[in-house]
Amino acid sequence: ETETGKLQMKDFLNGLVTYPMILLIQELTAKNKNTVREIFAIETRTSSDIDLINELLSHHKIQKKIQSIMQEESTLLLNYLSSYPESEIKNIIMKQIEKLGVETVS
Repeated sequence: ETETGKLQMKDFLNGLVTYPMILLIQELTAKNKNTVREIFAIETRTSSDIDLINELLSHHKIQKKIQSIMQEESTLLLNYLSSYPESEIKNIIMKQIEKLGVETVS
């Protein structure tokens, strides 16, 4: 279980293709892409399927790539928000972005 209270790999087990999986598939060789597609095509995924996906996610540094993308997008959003006058709603939004571990723009 993660900090969000969601079971790890629950979406994968349910056959849902999430953003990390999309990034992973973009990085894979044709052979590994086919393997991942075959795993998603079966009705029930196993613990060995989870192990394989986790290994691929780790090998291709998908979590690090997502963190980098989130940092870039958050910075763009914070820069956009900085053009608006101070307000309660602006401060609430900026605090939510800060919870993501992103430093705010002064």
